[in-house]
Amino acid sequence: MVVIDVGGGSTEFVYGRDEVQYAVSINIGSVRITEDVVSSRPAVLEEIEGAGVWLARRLEPLEIPEGEATVVGVSGTFTALGAIDLGLERYDREAVHQHQMSLEGLRAVTQQLARMSVDETAAIPSLPASRAEVLLGGALVATAALEAVGGDSVIISETDLLDGLLMAVLGGGN
Repeated sequence: MVVIDVGGGSTEFVYGRDEVQYAVSINIGSVRITEDVVSSRPAVLEEIEGAGVWLARRLEPLEIPEGEATVVGVSGTFTALGAIDLGLERYDREAVHQHQMSLEGLRAVTQQLARMSVDETAAIPSLPASRAEVLLGGALVATAALEAVGGDSVIISETDLLDGLLMAVLGGGN
């Protein structure tokens, strides 16, 4: 299993089967890429292309073992993208939790967001308006992260790495 957590300034990758075999934090996140690379909204093609190069350089050190793995996406970025993919009229935690989003679906939502202004993004009914400015950046990071681990889909989780850590500390199981 590979868990990806897209944050504002960094993205964490955790890989393992029964225990953590590999974990890394890479300095790519929704806020960082928005400020450094894709500040225009709607985005211009050069920025989107530049984002791909920027992300590829930063993801080079990633050492996820080859082979099939279930990919789980945790964070507000993944849950927001899942809500858009599902076409929700309002955010529904139960619908988003364990939603399987294909790489093609992730790419389509990213392209949709790239064509929108921040105000248009903020008007998406299932999103908190506060996420509108950085969601395109987060979508670019999430897409590049899924591609980097060789995934063709991601299972979106409403729980996150801190929930898992708390369960482990308290002895609450897997």
